[in-house]
Formats: sequence, C-alpha cells, structure tokens
Amino acid sequence: MNCCICGPVKNCASFLPKVLENIEKIGSIFNDYKIVLFYDKSQDNTLDLLKKYQINNSKLIFYINEKPVSYFVLIE
Repeated sequence: MNCCICGPVKNCASFLPKVLENIEKIGSIFNDYKIVLFYDKSQDNTLDLLKKYQINNSKLIFYINEKPVSYFVLIE
C-alpha cells in the first residue's frame, strides 16, 4: 500500500458520496491505497452508505466507535 486516507465520519450522509468520489480520485494517483474511516453513531444513514460503498470498493475499512472517544460535548 502506498497511501492511507483516514478520517472520522458522523452525520455526513448527504456529503459522503461526493467525499468518497474525491477520495477515489486522490487514491488513483497511487499504486495502491486504503480508506480508513472511524464512524461515530449518526442520526442519518451514514452507516448504511458506508456499508453499501464497502460492497463495491474493498479499499474501504471502517470502524464503528461503540463508546465516545472524547468527553467534550457540543453545547447548543
């Protein structure tokens, strides 16, 4: 593997297809690449989209965070 593209995902279903398309473009300039994403529980269908994408692109590896990694909370 020549490149590893990593990042977090949460509540980004509406943006995820375009982001993954752009990641594929970046990955295409390398001989090989992996996409590693860390999913936090979302209130949209982000997880469903990741699962569907992974069926068609084995370069995606994603981890589901079962418990909060940070104790900081966004106060609205």
